[in-house]
Amino acid sequence: WSEIGVKPGVTIDELDKAYLLRRSMEKGNHNDLRLAWKILRDPYTSEAYTHYKRVRHIIEAGFFDDEVEPEDYKEERSDLNWLTTPVQKIINNISELDEETINRFKKQPPVVLLSTGSFSPIHQGHLMMMENAKKELESRGRTVLGGYISPSHDKYVFSKYKDVQFLDTSHRLRLCEKAVAHSDWLMSDPWEARYNDVPITYTDVITRLESYLAKHLHVDFPVSVFYVFGGDNAAFARLFAKKGGCVCVKRPSHEDRLLSINHDPIITTNNNILIVDAFYDQPNISSTEIRNGTKEGLA
Repeated sequence: WSEIGVKPGVTIDELDKAYLLRRSMEKGNHNDLRLAWKILRDPYTSEAYTHYKRVRHIIEAGFFDDEVEPEDYKEERSDLNWLTTPVQKIINNISELDEETINRFKKQPPVVLLSTGSFSPIHQGHLMMMENAKKELESRGRTVLGGYISPSHDKYVFSKYKDVQFLDTSHRLRLCEKAVAHSDWLMSDPWEARYNDVPITYTDVITRLESYLAKHLHVDFPVSVFYVFGGDNAAFARLFAKKGGCVCVKRPSHEDRLLSINHDPIITTNNNILIVDAFYDQPNISSTEIRNGTKEGLA
């Protein structure tokens, strides 16, 4: 906060203006200034940083700089009238609920699940991870209305797999749509990959999806978006220490990644952060193994 020259509680517009003023004054190290602005601009990273006080913890939790400056943000990026994300399966599932269940939502909101990633390609492990997350939430009395698979931007995928052949946005989305076609609750969301100029953080996807659902579901109860990820990304749980909810589904070969959060009381005592085992026989496969031809398991 001191780096930008503002106090907690300011609006995004006020934060942007303060950053632009400091930037124009060339006061201090610009890289540090920009990093502070980006962390504070995101409601998840700003809350997590307030608790952990270490940038390293935030970066380990998946934060990265999208390199967009305030004057480069495009209105369509946050325009909720831009119909890009399907909602019909959620609407169908709401229509089948009884009045007693809906009345409970005012005290305990229903959940929509979200998973982001390269999905290059999507496989059975990804789908079973979402099924495991849904099963765990339902075992705790939560209602899951739907779920989204959100492929990452091409620029991110290329940077991750630049030394090997990778699937472009159209190909990855087509495979995702095919994978969830017969599901009554899972959908593919093209917004992150197709309607942004640059790779964005998963917390940006969460924030936008929550606002989008609030506008287009036309219901009188809140809907919570829970982020779903594998145990290899266990540190992501830190960004939900003070805001939102998530489900981390353990992966057999990545138990060591859980060590970073297993003894964190802010995580282990948070009912909105779930670290779970697989209910189903979740295959231990990766997209890399499928691309290399060493394993099968396309969704």
